[in-house]
Amino acid sequence: MSKIILFLLLLSSLKASAEEIPWYYDNPETAQKASINAKNLVIKVSKTPIIIAVIDSGVNSDHPSLKGKVVGGYDMVSSEINPRGTRSPNYFPDTQHTKCPATNEENAANINHGTEVASVIAGNGVFDVKGVNASARILSVRSVGPCEANYKDLIDSLWWSAGIHVEGVPDNLTPAKIINISMAGGKTHCSNDLQEAIDQVIAKGILIVSSAGNTFGKAAQEPSICKGVIGVGSVNPDKSLAFYSPKDPRILIYAPGGGKNMPLSNNIVNRIRIATYDEDIFGNLEPVGEDKGMGTSYSSPMVAGILADIIQYNLALPHEIIEKISNNISLDPELNYRIMNYEKLVHQP
Repeated sequence: MSKIILFLLLLSSLKASAEEIPWYYDNPETAQKASINAKNLVIKVSKTPIIIAVIDSGVNSDHPSLKGKVVGGYDMVSSEINPRGTRSPNYFPDTQHTKCPATNEENAANINHGTEVASVIAGNGVFDVKGVNASARILSVRSVGPCEANYKDLIDSLWWSAGIHVEGVPDNLTPAKIINISMAGGKTHCSNDLQEAIDQVIAKGILIVSSAGNTFGKAAQEPSICKGVIGVGSVNPDKSLAFYSPKDPRILIYAPGGGKNMPLSNNIVNRIRIATYDEDIFGNLEPVGEDKGMGTSYSSPMVAGILADIIQYNLALPHEIIEKISNNISLDPELNYRIMNYEKLVHQP
């Protein structure tokens, strides 16, 4: 075989690999029913970038899969529980060994959580981490550190993301159009203070998307159930409820969230590919892309990325999105919940 033929075969193989789309983005008419039918969205770059705030544990914008995707952000963790001493523009996450100043206990949370969530929205393809919206830009709003999170920091994070003034910090000059919250509290109702803050944000024409929590079939948690918020639960490729997901009529939409491996006949790994970090034997963190995302935390940014495209292309204004989802994506007659479908939102009025 000639060198030219070998080169062409290699080039063809690389091209096929580069265009491969993860199962959860592909056509729902295939065996993987729970996919969000967003293949055309994943491989295109929209004409106008849109900013999506990720209120989370912080985003590591140095990760190769997020290079060029983060526009900035702020650390909104209160000084009394902030190991850095004060709020600041340092929106990066803490290290695993950072201690909570209030309890002196080490960080027990997943320090990569915010980075992983951001990569589901805007991953640039490095390590095969393909975000659902190639043109999205991330605003990293750090609202939780090694201490237990609180309402004040979440509310301030919502305000700051929306460009609303927060006492003691510089105003955000690049407000988000969409806010993703891949966190859930313990309450199954929305607290008054949180609802008031959400109402203020929505009044500025900003969309809030929130994971419904991992309650194993029980009720969803705030902020996903607050009025005006798009709550997101998780399903498997066969459309069944993910074992960890809430099942709650207040959840507007469900999307793939990863979980237990499906039967081998499906020929897929039921996980979401995310940008994260592995620790080597010397304790050094190595950036990687891994198929290990599992939880409503990863369903929510998928939905946020899709809705960003709907807003970018003027198919709906933020305040019209809930109505558009309700009108265009029907409740499954057997399951009695909606599964996100990009094509139905794009091609139906």
